[in-house]
Amino acid sequence: MLQAPEKYLNSVLSKFETEKDISSLHLNFINNCNKNLHFIIDEKMLNLEFILTTLCIKLCDTNKIFDFKPGQRLALLKNIKLTYSKSALKAFLSPYTIRKIHPQIELDSQRKVENLNKYIPISNYKIERAGNLLNRISSFQNIFKACNQSDFYNNEKLLIIGNRNLFLTIPKEYPACFVSENENGNTEIEYNSPILPKIAVLKNINLLDNYQQQEINGEQVTFSTCIFVGSSKFENSINIIRNYYNQRRFTKVIFIGEKDIKIDLGNNQIPLRWKWTIPEINFFKGERNIQHRPIVIHNNELEKAITEFYQAIREIETKHTVGLKSIYRFIRRLYYDWNLKQETTFAKLQLIQQEFDVALKQLLIETLGNIFPDFDFDEYQKPISAKFAEIIKAIRSNNKTEKLKSYQTQIHQLVLPSFLCNANKAELNEIARQSHHHVGVKSLQDITQLQSAASHHSSNPNRTFYSLTANGTKTEILSYSKSDDSNEEHHKVISSIYGCGKVDRLIERLGKAKSEYKLLLYSIEERALKHHIETYISDLNKEYISQDRFQISGVEFSDNYYQFSSYDELIEALASTRHDHRETDNYRITFNDSSKMKLPSTKTVLKIQGNEKYLVLVEDLNIGDKVLIYANPDKKLLRDIMELKNPELMKKADEYSLLWRTCLNDVYQNNIMAEPLYLQLVRNHFSVSEYTFRKYLDGEVMFPRSFSDLIIIAKTINDPRLSFDFLKNTMKPKIEEYRGKEIEYGFKFSSSINHFITTGEADEFISEWLTTAEIENIVSQIPMKTIKDIELITTNNDD
Repeated sequence: MLQAPEKYLNSVLSKFETEKDISSLHLNFINNCNKNLHFIIDEKMLNLEFILTTLCIKLCDTNKIFDFKPGQRLALLKNIKLTYSKSALKAFLSPYTIRKIHPQIELDSQRKVENLNKYIPISNYKIERAGNLLNRISSFQNIFKACNQSDFYNNEKLLIIGNRNLFLTIPKEYPACFVSENENGNTEIEYNSPILPKIAVLKNINLLDNYQQQEINGEQVTFSTCIFVGSSKFENSINIIRNYYNQRRFTKVIFIGEKDIKIDLGNNQIPLRWKWTIPEINFFKGERNIQHRPIVIHNNELEKAITEFYQAIREIETKHTVGLKSIYRFIRRLYYDWNLKQETTFAKLQLIQQEFDVALKQLLIETLGNIFPDFDFDEYQKPISAKFAEIIKAIRSNNKTEKLKSYQTQIHQLVLPSFLCNANKAELNEIARQSHHHVGVKSLQDITQLQSAASHHSSNPNRTFYSLTANGTKTEILSYSKSDDSNEEHHKVISSIYGCGKVDRLIERLGKAKSEYKLLLYSIEERALKHHIETYISDLNKEYISQDRFQISGVEFSDNYYQFSSYDELIEALASTRHDHRETDNYRITFNDSSKMKLPSTKTVLKIQGNEKYLVLVEDLNIGDKVLIYANPDKKLLRDIMELKNPELMKKADEYSLLWRTCLNDVYQNNIMAEPLYLQLVRNHFSVSEYTFRKYLDGEVMFPRSFSDLIIIAKTINDPRLSFDFLKNTMKPKIEEYRGKEIEYGFKFSSSINHFITTGEADEFISEWLTTAEIENIVSQIPMKTIKDIELITTNNDD
């Protein structure tokens, strides 16, 4: 499906004279490039033990100073050129402690020495067996070619920001320490060796100062390189990283993590970026390129109806220089929002038509409503609605349900959007029961043939829904996140390229799949998939030809497979999902305790599996999942954050909010018309309930949910202060900016809480607003819940 750029990758490997190993390649990049680097890759893909231990061997320690002080532990350094008797070796087996420095150096048991030239400082690592100390020193001498006392000072360290598991992978022959905070907030240092550490692993960058204050040679310690392992270790700490970098606490920074985060270290110091692609990862893992083939439904009437619909929309867009592409989301919905039972699908189609009519009206109001004061919406509304009805008519037959009815291959997994799984499981159970009822006998004499008849019926590929109930088994209906791709023999069918989040994510999932999936697609949907794949490949091409990659590797990219091809405007319009906020689906999640929550598909929440907590997107949740979901902070706190972060925006937002509400209240209080103001608004296509309208009057709402409602208010009350030009060109951009910031800070706050739950650390963002005690109080009030149902929110069910 996605080919690896093998020629390019082999050229890079050849340039660095390294084998086909992605960890070795990273090591070469780090050693051969003196710039800051950002590798976008799941850190679990790398042999970090190999990278870190190799880097620490190459540390250049030019600082040969150590300040011996009372209380420090020491070890007597054995001369590797001499041979010692057994009794003499005892002096090297145990550590000493400095009791006094002045007037004469005194160690344990009143042992007095003239100087410490033959002693090396050691950590507080607990030495449990005699000989451990001597063995650690000997292995250090062998690995690091250490001969002199100063070779053991290890003042130059490799600084790593990572977790304790990373620390535990470092062999004890490579002295390292792990720095963290205990429950009381005190910094603790854990060592893996009595030798002073060459590698310092900090749980977070905020511990750097405390570490240097507590480390035995902290005053002499320097770091040339700092490596952040895992996106969570740097994504919310960029400011403090920037400060340390500009203070020259470290001179080179390496970022390794899965998230593609923009990093700016100030003064135009932006790390060179290398984003590893799925085809490249598969190349290094030696995995084959799997072709996922479509099951195509050729519906000529559907293609004809969609083409005519597109032409009508395009004509309006061209005539009035407006954009109406967001309305195509209803066509994409037809591809995935269907059921196994036709009567359920037909009922859905009727609802989709109704929702389409409402959305089209709102869109026409927003784009054309006040450009022409006496605009007749029916001029466009009726013919466009009729053309969409033709699409629905075409899809009532020769559709995906009909295809599955006659499909003659057993399907082991049918992959649907998660919110459709439960209903279709219930329908499949009913289909299976009805299939069993088709088998019977005419007389008691024939009862012995019943089992044979049932078996014959079950294995008959010509019967209805054989594919889902073959050989007495039922197809497993599940979401993609639950799908198992380990069995190559299993026939797995994905119901649509839409409905499960961004198509790019589906392409990536298929690119990582261990076995083949079939895709159940209308022919026009198959063309859309090809468009999405071509667009995805185009993005890969941009990665491969980037100047950052060239600066890191010194190899130019050239691969004929990655030349981007063209596609037609119809498919581009139908496939594009970048036109407005409505492209983000929202879900209503019902829990076992009957509580409900409305969440956008792109929000991340914590899923609990056993003792593990990990982040998943809402669109990847399934019924039965146990979750911790932190809703956005209270409105006052969110407003405080926005006022401090964006004071000018909030000032304008408050000004414009007061303006439209004042205009509305003035007309409401002075209404001399026989018809109530609310009914006048409804006659002009106002979309909210009278209850919500009352909230508008009482000042409980900053702005109407839909911009079309704001236009309707302005048109109905006819106040010159709310002219269409002012609304569209001045007010709307500020409303969108305000809402964007509201969502951004809400997501950041939620992300910070999730980060605290999984790591116990307060990141940079949340630390500005809350104390640790306040965060802990919030976390303690987040209950674990089990998902009972997931529902896609539509116009008809959005309460």
